Amino acid sequence: VTRLVPAAVSEGFRGRVLVEGSNFLNTTTLVCRFRGAAVVPGRFEEQSRVWCDVPERELRGTGSGGGQRRMSVEVSNNGVDFEGGGHAVLEVSPLPEVVGAGPLERNGTDVLVVGSGLNSMGLRCRFSTGDSTVPANQNDTVLSCALPSACVGAVVDEARCGRALAV
Repeated sequence: VTRLVPAAVSEGFRGRVLVEGSNFLNTTTLVCRFRGAAVVPGRFEEQSRVWCDVPERELRGTGSGGGQRRMSVEVSNNGVDFEGGGHAVLEVSPLPEVVGAGPLERNGTDVLVVGSGLNSMGLRCRFSTGDSTVPANQNDTVLSCALPSACVGAVVDEARCGRALAV
């Protein structure tokens, strides 16, 4: 096993990871193991690629604390001998939670979002206008997002532009 695609997901991920490596066999005993415990059938694509459904229960509680955690992924052609635990590691981020959001300054061009798990990959700020922007100055508890152009100016419609949601 040489690599996982994607290599990082959030706790809310529902889907499969592609395990890349070599010498995979198209057998009925091809399986994937997560965290050294949960075993699921592997889906053979070719000798160097196997798809594995990520068990939802393994994504929750993969470590202590609120930060990013690591989960080993292994593959076995015969259901007994596993390979890849040291090489194939899935990074798991907690689901983001927003506790507050507001403008950084009056008539400014950025909004500040406060919460937890805000350094998750693929996070965006979505506004009530329907626009979304990629966050900047991001860490686990604070991020800032540029306001959409409809929300920047001397007169801003608070009903349309007053709220930001992290998604």
